[in-house]
Amino acid sequence: MLNDLIIKNVVRAYYAKHLAWERNRFSPRGADAIVLFTEGKIEYHFEGKTLTAGKGDFLLLPADLPYSGRKLADKCAFFVLDFECAPRDAFERFPAPAVLPAVDFEEAVRLFSDAIDVWNEHRSNVSFKIKALAYQLLCEVLKESTVQKNTVPVDVIVSYIAKNIGDSTLSVADLCRKFFISESQLRRNIQRATRLTPSEYILTLRLNRAKNELSYTDRSVKEIAARCGFASPYYFSRCFSEEMGMSPLAYRKNSRA
Repeated sequence: MLNDLIIKNVVRAYYAKHLAWERNRFSPRGADAIVLFTEGKIEYHFEGKTLTAGKGDFLLLPADLPYSGRKLADKCAFFVLDFECAPRDAFERFPAPAVLPAVDFEEAVRLFSDAIDVWNEHRSNVSFKIKALAYQLLCEVLKESTVQKNTVPVDVIVSYIAKNIGDSTLSVADLCRKFFISESQLRRNIQRATRLTPSEYILTLRLNRAKNELSYTDRSVKEIAARCGFASPYYFSRCFSEEMGMSPLAYRKNSRA
């Protein structure tokens, strides 16, 4: 585990932006690295393993492991901290390579920014200060590792939402309590799976069900609102009109024309 790792030396700390990042040949880094993506997405290829890292992800790269890669977005940007550790294989025993979403992305960005500022100071106490920041970054990585081990798979949460979409009490707070998960972690997981926030995803499912009800049944707006999990017919009509640009009854008429 990373808590057995000792940082002997920080090789460098920097922030990079690439319009044409590519690594065609398999080759090792020469130093262990913690990378934090702030923009874009890159696909990394290792022997028998492929990883994709994007905005909000930590990427852990061990020193001696050859890899290649290609960008999957027009522009990629990321922080990098290269370091040497002891024992030599401590990073690989984590295990690395690995991709982990940052639990607190803003805090991770702050730590990397501070590390770069310290790296550029070139003073006698730089080594001590930047090692301290490197250990803090490792703690952020360990935080996400712990959260992942205790988190219900996102497909289970998504399935639960779909099955209970007609329950007007279904909410983000309800999901957090049921699955023992923080609101920020729930948001990250749902967004990764659906590209929507949990609230947006719940509303989208409710509106999609409502559109089917309006098109294929003769139920009243009041009945449909209740069956689709809306707290009141008024709230349903408002949400529906904002999304579709017409009232529920107008949508029914158009869908049957």
